[in-house]
Amino acid sequence: MEWDAVTTPGVHLRFGPSILWRLRPYWGGPQSESALPRPTRILQSIQPYVFTTLIRKKRVLLDQGHRVLDLSLGSPDQPMPPALIEAVAVAARDTTGHGYPAMFGETALHETFAAYMQRRFGVTLDVPAEMVPTAGAKEALAHLVTAYCEPGDTMLITDVAYPVYERAVASSGAELVRLPVREADGFWPDLEAIPADQARRAKFLLLNFPNNPTGAVTTRERWAEAVAYCRRHDIILISDIAYSELVLEGDPAPSVFEIEGAKEVAVEIHSGSKNFSMAGLRLGEVCGRREVITALNDYRTLVGYGVPTVVQRAGTFAFAHAEELAAVLREGYRARFDAAVAGFADAGVRVKAPPAGMYLWVPVPPGMTDWEVTEQLLAEERIVITPGSGFGPGGTPYIRISMVAPPDVLRDACRRAAAPWAAAAVG
Repeated sequence: MEWDAVTTPGVHLRFGPSILWRLRPYWGGPQSESALPRPTRILQSIQPYVFTTLIRKKRVLLDQGHRVLDLSLGSPDQPMPPALIEAVAVAARDTTGHGYPAMFGETALHETFAAYMQRRFGVTLDVPAEMVPTAGAKEALAHLVTAYCEPGDTMLITDVAYPVYERAVASSGAELVRLPVREADGFWPDLEAIPADQARRAKFLLLNFPNNPTGAVTTRERWAEAVAYCRRHDIILISDIAYSELVLEGDPAPSVFEIEGAKEVAVEIHSGSKNFSMAGLRLGEVCGRREVITALNDYRTLVGYGVPTVVQRAGTFAFAHAEELAAVLREGYRARFDAAVAGFADAGVRVKAPPAGMYLWVPVPPGMTDWEVTEQLLAEERIVITPGSGFGPGGTPYIRISMVAPPDVLRDACRRAAAPWAAAAVG
């Protein structure tokens, strides 16, 4: 189909439908969203982030005028310790830091982080070749995956895991392989059960201890098992140790680099978000195998200018004083866990605090799903929690409650949140 159009005397143009459609914006006719390019198929295929879904549900209640207590996101309610706040203020007032930041990290931050690793774990790092700061652990992981993974590759993670892992892999077009874990095994996977073809295609094995969402802590022996596996199969091992300083009982969390030979295959992601309540400043540190650090740096030059200088200098202070800063926050989390456990007990329900982290990981009541519990608490108590399936299929029998409110608030909230468990016990 074509149409004639007269523009000036003696000049005729013939237009087909596709040309007319492209001209619509210029004659003021109604426009359609389909006239614009669409995002990539990969982006469109990624399932909604569980926290985005919960935020939308929360927004509906807020718009109706309800007060809602959000215990879903792991956004610390404890502020940074006062000394760290002052370090941020000092860094902000220093006008030498107002230009572009040092892309690969300031020397002082490198040296202080290396000293922290030596002091805390007995690990020696080559400064600066074996480390780089990032804008949080989430960015570090996303950039590592994008630097290494493409369609046809796989990444190995546990089937109870921080949902960002899955989304980072999906955004690269690679395949995610989930490894079953059980509470009885400390949420550690059976690495020898991984099929050979999946191991051959794997770029990364990612393990997170202390673990989000379960609070499990692992041992040096298990890290040695993971290092040996990755050396045998030529896989990069990622240790996500974002909760390293939040171990509330038992021995401190080990670093993978306490294992001989780990630097041949591993990188480790540290974070200021939880350990120092710096979530709003966004500071991570990646350390380990220098070729991987180089690749990460190469990718980061494509998408940004590095971590802001103020944040790097605050991080320098934080790692220099890690022990005393983290000790204050640990006491705050102990008080919050005690209050949450007491709140459940007030309703006649027994739950157990984990050895580490900032989350209660609670089995759902008999006869209910994780989403049913979540929806009930939102509708009846105006409390937002996270369904365990948001962390993978292995999390379906659980829900997660974040310790992100003062102890008195948590005790009352958990007393009310215990209603589904109390009702199941009576039934």
